[in-house]
Amino acid sequence: MSRREFLRLLGTTALVSSLDFSPPEYAVLADTTKCVGCRRCVAACKLENDLPLAKPEFIALNEELSPFTWTIVRSPEPDVFYKWQCLHCLDPSCARICPVEAITKLEEGPVVLDPELCIGCKYCIAACPFGIPRYNWATGKTYKCHFCYHRIAQGLEPACVHWCPVKALKFGHRDELVDMAETSGLYTYGIEEVGGTSWIYLTELPPKALGFPDVPLGLPLHVRLKEWIRPLTGLAIVAALGAACLQAILTRRKG
Repeated sequence: MSRREFLRLLGTTALVSSLDFSPPEYAVLADTTKCVGCRRCVAACKLENDLPLAKPEFIALNEELSPFTWTIVRSPEPDVFYKWQCLHCLDPSCARICPVEAITKLEEGPVVLDPELCIGCKYCIAACPFGIPRYNWATGKTYKCHFCYHRIAQGLEPACVHWCPVKALKFGHRDELVDMAETSGLYTYGIEEVGGTSWIYLTELPPKALGFPDVPLGLPLHVRLKEWIRPLTGLAIVAALGAACLQAILTRRKG
């Protein structure tokens, strides 16, 4: 190989290595000023995920999340509505704390909980700053919205977004939606909360006044403490076993 060919190859390699081939991170921009509270998103979620569904006209406002209801519509004020579900944190504390790695943060944005791997320890419930995961006592597993990751993988938007009749939900690249939110002139929620989430809300009133959780901008302290304590607990167990073995050896020698 000549010197010129070598330099050309080196330049091409550097160019390729500088390119970002990671998939785009998606998000949803939820405009509460457009939501009419029809609950069609709730019905769409249940149908998409084969969850029990009463007649759509019986879907109540201000329902609670459950193992069988992964999204709800809240109405904190007359004629004020917003959809609520897992917010799919950019740095999810539930995934950090799960001892069996049943929760995964995908590059595209969704935070996916695999019930097959879940052992029902409820760590994710304690760690979630938004109080989202729900435990099913019958199955011993935890469940939550998974952001329709199977649809995103096929190039489709989540079912709730697709079926919103008033386009209150906009699916797209997170950085573009953040730009739209910051220039909207409305209050925002989800851009910086707990380090940022994949669901970003626009509200006319302060989010706290509408019942949005008052969460820190970084990971909650109790999650960080658990992350420190868990390895220390393992070391303590190993140390205790080692001490027990040493004691047994010393006792046998004395005998």
